[in-house]
Amino acid sequence: MDSEYLTMPLKYIPFETLANYEFYIQTDGQYSLYRSHDVELKISDYNRLKKIGVKYIYFSIACKEEYHRLMETALPFIVKDPDMSDERKAEFLYSSSLAVSENLIATPDSEENIKRSENLAKSTVKLILNCKSSFAMLMNMCCNDFYTATHSVNVTILLISVARHVGIRDEEVLGNIGLGGMLQDVGMTYLPPEIIEKRGNLNDEEMEIFKQHVVYTYKHLNKIGVYNAVAVDVATMHHECLDGSGYPRGLKNNQMSLTGKIASVVNMYVSMNTVQLDRKEQSTIQEIIEYFHNHKRKYDQNIVDILEEVVTLKDTHEEDSEGGDLYHYDHEIYDDRLFSSESQRLYKRRNFRKMLEVRTISRKPGQKPELGHPGKYIVYDGSVSGAALLCPTRLAIGSELCISFPVIGSSKFQNIIGKVVRCERQEAGLFAIGVSFYVTQNKQFFEMLKQF
Repeated sequence: MDSEYLTMPLKYIPFETLANYEFYIQTDGQYSLYRSHDVELKISDYNRLKKIGVKYIYFSIACKEEYHRLMETALPFIVKDPDMSDERKAEFLYSSSLAVSENLIATPDSEENIKRSENLAKSTVKLILNCKSSFAMLMNMCCNDFYTATHSVNVTILLISVARHVGIRDEEVLGNIGLGGMLQDVGMTYLPPEIIEKRGNLNDEEMEIFKQHVVYTYKHLNKIGVYNAVAVDVATMHHECLDGSGYPRGLKNNQMSLTGKIASVVNMYVSMNTVQLDRKEQSTIQEIIEYFHNHKRKYDQNIVDILEEVVTLKDTHEEDSEGGDLYHYDHEIYDDRLFSSESQRLYKRRNFRKMLEVRTISRKPGQKPELGHPGKYIVYDGSVSGAALLCPTRLAIGSELCISFPVIGSSKFQNIIGKVVRCERQEAGLFAIGVSFYVTQNKQFFEMLKQF
């Protein structure tokens, strides 16, 4: 199965590094082990791969942590590769960002994960600035399941794009905005599990506890040495509002920085664009924008207008003004931007209810993975990066599943493997399960979802 393997471009992995890893090559659709741990990889073997035109090598998903670390070292080169498609670049970037975000939640004190987040934010900036279609590709992949890791990654992508369209040109500043997005919810790890996992509205007492996650985030950033003002503003102002009704500090318009105002709008958009089990349908872009227009005292309407243009892809490219960096907050910058007449379609996530076959996967060292007995579960949301399903039993976070999606117009099934990232108890004894795919699927997969 393709989803058993993770793709790596060969030319960005030097021999000295690759010699330490077990990897596969693909021939006529079949995967074969090229180098195992007990066989030495020689430079002649490495050069032979390049000579015969091998562009990609493959890692088993059992080695996904090592794979993602290698991919992160290659990303700065990948995003600038003129021979690689924007879609493939976006796939690599999004899957790596999810992996780092998950590690950040699991080990928030890790200085290494902070550095990895910073590097990924820089790669995201490079991709969005250099590839015209990259933002659309990244948005296609955004999983709209409200899991902290995916939420932070989706916020980061949109933050950088909106900030760029507002007029922020400096790549370092954009990178710090992205870093703030990646770190904005790290304080969630300090909240009681019953607050995070509760379905439905929090009561007044619970909400006051929940609001403290921003304070915890600020304290945590100080603890781990993240002092950059731009990143801190994004991470601590994303719940503030212009009229002072936000939290945790109740800041007003003139007390919020430009980046804080952008973060406030973007975070609310991503939250409202999230599928909740108790909603019959996902909120449309128009409904969310209407919400912003009905709350003009809370959100900067100039930023809202730019957000609308970004998420509907009305502005697919932008020419820099002769004035250079427009980081200072000046309302005239909104009138200076040049808009493309072209409009591209934004592929949304698909919400549906379909009974699909799902199997658990067990792994033992030195043995092939084993598939459990098939069960029929309701899958109610899907994107190219993940799915959400209802399960009669609790599944452990980190456990692996194989979901069989029927191929429209065929008797065949597409088996996709992913990891459980969320498990919440629902009414009637069911559990809502969030699954993050190990391999980001292509747009043909999403087109298939639209047929459900």
